[in-house]
Amino acid sequence: LPGGAVGETTGNSITLDTTAPDTSSMGVDILATGAAGYGNSEVVTVAVELKTDEAWHIYWASPGPGTGAPTEVAWKLPEGWQPGRAQFPIPESKYDKLLDETTYFLEGKPVILTPVKVPDTAKVGDTVTLTANVNWLMCKKECIPGSAELSLSLPVIAKGTKSEPANAELFTRARDSLPVSLDKAEHIKVVGS
Repeated sequence: LPGGAVGETTGNSITLDTTAPDTSSMGVDILATGAAGYGNSEVVTVAVELKTDEAWHIYWASPGPGTGAPTEVAWKLPEGWQPGRAQFPIPESKYDKLLDETTYFLEGKPVILTPVKVPDTAKVGDTVTLTANVNWLMCKKECIPGSAELSLSLPVIAKGTKSEPANAELFTRARDSLPVSLDKAEHIKVVGS
């Protein structure tokens, strides 16, 4: 959704404000799995989806030495709410002989997931606003920096209350694109010496 927009997903209100130049055709969205649970053991997963045009890419969390700028998501949350570590999908890589280095990047519609811990002080019935400041560098032959401030309003529900998960397909796709830890990997390929 290039430019500013307001939209809705199942039970969650979304406010978008993107500031990337129109020439970049970059879209950004923020989504959640459902209503926030009550209690200090509850976690709501929030997703930032970035949408690039064909042949454009953004850089991964660690783009490689000397190239690109990492895509960053910084959270502004209500008091007591704690963001976990951002989870990036497995990047593409490209070796540049001239520079003698490898660059790591994301194409298409990469989704960055962040688990957010709900504090035990959260009040059932309240609505909280989660805000993400997202920065990226989108490149094709030229590069265009971009940023967006995204807000998501979520109702706080009682712990254990069943809520209808929103955006299930997107979250399944995002989780399937995450790296697998070595202890859970079925196959391991060692490259280099």
